[in-house]
Amino acid sequence: MGLKLSALLFQPPQSIEQATAAYYDDARRHRRYDHPVPVAYATPKVAWAFGVLRELGVDVSRASLLDVGGGNGYFSHVLQQGCPDTHVIDVSAAQLAMNPLPASNKHLGTAYELPFADGSFDVVFSSNLLHHLDCPERAMAEMTRVSRHAIVVIEPSAHNIVLRLAARFVPHERQASKFTQTHVEKLLRSAPVSIQRHCFTGGMVLPNRTREAALPYLFANSQRRALCMSQVFVCTKSSPA
Repeated sequence: MGLKLSALLFQPPQSIEQATAAYYDDARRHRRYDHPVPVAYATPKVAWAFGVLRELGVDVSRASLLDVGGGNGYFSHVLQQGCPDTHVIDVSAAQLAMNPLPASNKHLGTAYELPFADGSFDVVFSSNLLHHLDCPERAMAEMTRVSRHAIVVIEPSAHNIVLRLAARFVPHERQASKFTQTHVEKLLRSAPVSIQRHCFTGGMVLPNRTREAALPYLFANSQRRALCMSQVFVCTKSSPA
C-alpha cells in the first residue's frame, strides 16, 4: 500500500497532449455534433470567419477546407454546410468515428505531420488545437504548409476571467490560461502568416458543459472581449522574403 501511494504521489505530471488524449478518447464525455449547444458554440465563429474569407476573395462554397484536430465534428458539421468540400484530420480514431463527414473526407493523423502535399487546401482551419499541443509552433508550420491561401485559428481567450480561472483546475485545459490575443499572435506569426482579422466571439457557451436551457443567457453572439471565451483569427500565408 505504501509503495502504491508513493508511486502515485511521485508520478510525473501528464503532458498537455496526454491529458487531452485521456479526455477526448472517452466518447461518453461528448455530445453529438448536432446537439443544440455545440451548434450554438460553432455557428457564430464559423459565420464570422467565412464572412472575412469572402472579403479576402475566398469563395468558401467552392473552396477546399481541412479541419485540423476536428475530432467528433462540432465544427466539421457547421463548416461543411457552407463549404461542402470539407475534410477533417485528428489523432483520435474514437473521435473521428463520431464525425459526420463522409469516410473519404476523414483522415487519421497528427497535426505535426499532415499527410498532404504543400498547398493542398484553400483554407486550413483549426479550433481549440494549439493550446492542447506541446509544440504548437510545429503544428502552425504544417497547417501553413498545406494551405493554399488562408488559415483560420480559433483558440480560448484568457481575457475572459472565468475561463482563465477555470482552466487552472482542468488538466487538459491548463494552457488556455495563457492564451491572450498577444500570445496567440506570436504563435501564428511563427509560421509565418499574416494576420488579417481578429475578433472575440461566442460568449460563454461551452459545447460539453453548457445546459441547453441556458443558451439564451450566455451571449452566444457577443463579440465583447470580457464576455467571450473564444477568439478567432483569419490569416493568409505570408509571401516569401
